[in-house]
Amino acid sequence: MTTMQVMAPPNHPTVQQRLLLHGAWIMTAAVFFSVGWMVVHPWDPRGPVSLLAHDQPARMMLAVLALAAVTAAVATVLAGRFYPDVGAFAVGLGLTAVSLRGQTMTYLLIQNEGRTNFGVSLALESLFWLAAMIVAMVCSAVVLRWLRNADHDGQAGPASMVSGEPELLSQMAVAGAGGLIFRRGAGGRTGEDWATGLKHVALVVVISLILIRVFSFSASEPHRAVRHGQACFAVAMGLYLAVGRAQAGFPVHSMFWSCCAVPLVGLAAYGLGWMMSMRAPEGMPASVPASSFLRILPVTYIALGTSATLLARWRSGDHRVAGGAS
Repeated sequence: MTTMQVMAPPNHPTVQQRLLLHGAWIMTAAVFFSVGWMVVHPWDPRGPVSLLAHDQPARMMLAVLALAAVTAAVATVLAGRFYPDVGAFAVGLGLTAVSLRGQTMTYLLIQNEGRTNFGVSLALESLFWLAAMIVAMVCSAVVLRWLRNADHDGQAGPASMVSGEPELLSQMAVAGAGGLIFRRGAGGRTGEDWATGLKHVALVVVISLILIRVFSFSASEPHRAVRHGQACFAVAMGLYLAVGRAQAGFPVHSMFWSCCAVPLVGLAAYGLGWMMSMRAPEGMPASVPASSFLRILPVTYIALGTSATLLARWRSGDHRVAGGAS
């Protein structure tokens, strides 16, 4: 059987391609720092971007999903022919950027002092941000399919078809079902693909949790303020390095496996934070979490984590191993 062929970002983009990509970034920033902030801003100026800090969480959820869909679609129209996953990447960065305009986790830690299910609430909220990212992937898939059909009906489009490249998120999104699918490997060895994929996911989760804990270690000292910069750095670098390591050890063709680890990292982090909070010593200030995992907002885990994962796979040099022909 022949190798599965997919569209890949160009190795040496032209000036036009770079301009379109920068146009997508400018559009994303303009949308999220204007309409986006109006949608997600907390009712209290001291609050963070979180469902737990919004006075109308249901309306916020619907507005964020619509914003993710529109932003992903427009970004894909601008640069999707050359960078097929630009829609999901743009939404992830946009949500992260607008969250930096709000405050940190400190507000929620103080407001939820004594709540034993606080970690559970954060874990449930992370599922909402995951839904926003899935909506972005699905909308990117719909627009990308339309662009490909338009190019096919006319003349050959500018997008390059490179065999052996990793499967893109936009090719895994099923527009009709609104979800993601697994695709058989190039050689049809589905069992081996599942086994390698699960090992890949497990390794990403374990390494990410260790690195996030290490990068957040100094901030866990008492009386240290929670900082947006350190939280974002811990998540971005933790997942970026973990995906690179996992792809070297257990290379997978589909980007689904790498991105599947992102919500698992968030859920595991809040689960560990919740267990640690049950054993927290008495007398600790409410602004000091029992675990460094509780210093990071759900939107940071999911949105920034997805963008970091995409970047790691784009820059991976070993992805061809998993997609060879047979």
